[in-house]
Amino acid sequence: MMAYLVKHDFVKEVYMSFLLVGHTHEDVDQCFSKISQKLKEKDALTMPHLEDLIISSQTPQPNVSRISTVWNISGWLEPYINQVHNITFPKMYRVQKDGTGHVYMQYKKLSTEDQWHPTPNERPIEIFKLDSVGCQVTPPGHPDKVQPFMAEEDIQTLKRSLEKDFNLAQFTNNCTDWWNEFFNIEIMAQNDEAWPSLKPTLSLNPMSTLSEKELELIEKYKEKRSQFKEVFTKQFGRDRRQYSKDDMVLTKVSATEVSVCRIHNLCGEEIEMEIFKKCRGSFQGTGQFMKTNVRSCFAHGFKLTNSKNIPSKIKDRLTQEKLVII
Repeated sequence: MMAYLVKHDFVKEVYMSFLLVGHTHEDVDQCFSKISQKLKEKDALTMPHLEDLIISSQTPQPNVSRISTVWNISGWLEPYINQVHNITFPKMYRVQKDGTGHVYMQYKKLSTEDQWHPTPNERPIEIFKLDSVGCQVTPPGHPDKVQPFMAEEDIQTLKRSLEKDFNLAQFTNNCTDWWNEFFNIEIMAQNDEAWPSLKPTLSLNPMSTLSEKELELIEKYKEKRSQFKEVFTKQFGRDRRQYSKDDMVLTKVSATEVSVCRIHNLCGEEIEMEIFKKCRGSFQGTGQFMKTNVRSCFAHGFKLTNSKNIPSKIKDRLTQEKLVII
């Protein structure tokens, strides 16, 4: 789901960090400890009582709300994503989009390491499956709701258990009435809640609201980040970043424009290319060269056709992604 949010520009990037075994104490543990202490002092016999108890358990008071709808996100995404293996070993991940709009994932074994993997020279981790023209495919629409289900036998067993508790725990009439209403109406209630309307990230400067100290911390983090058992997927086909000298490639120059180039030299992340232009119905070299990062080039190199044009498969991809050649 995080890769989906990055792919569709709801967020620019996502970082995930996991604590080491034996070092998993978090601030939220203290929050739940306060709730546990409050429950030792006072019983919560209904959901409204539990909500009030949680709110009064600590300062500042937490916001409490009930989750009445569950969305089947995993079932919605599953046909479109590659299974990632060995994900339990690294402790830090990041999900980003490269210069061509492809979402990819990198990882570190420990957060203290400088190098992110895979490097630009290694096979990238494709989260989404690729279609026949090399575009990442994401699910359309939105997930379905998970329909509530509880066997009638289980409901009756729960009712009988609660009837005993009404007397043992000395439930008030209001508490008893709440549970009766819950069984009659809420336990299998259908909810009309709609899928939330997500908005893409705005092109604002997020640094403008930060203090000098916060900006200093971010600069230190950027400096460390820039220095970036193998995690992998079983996406079929060769590494989409494997280019050879004299391969033709598409490189993105703006949100809607690409250039056709021929690889002249490869050096790590940097590619030197000759720019090709269409002249009299065919693509010809201009003698002009440019250097760019490998992540700005589209997946897979290709050869021009006998008539010195780009293959139909490449044309289909440009049409699908609404891109034009300059």
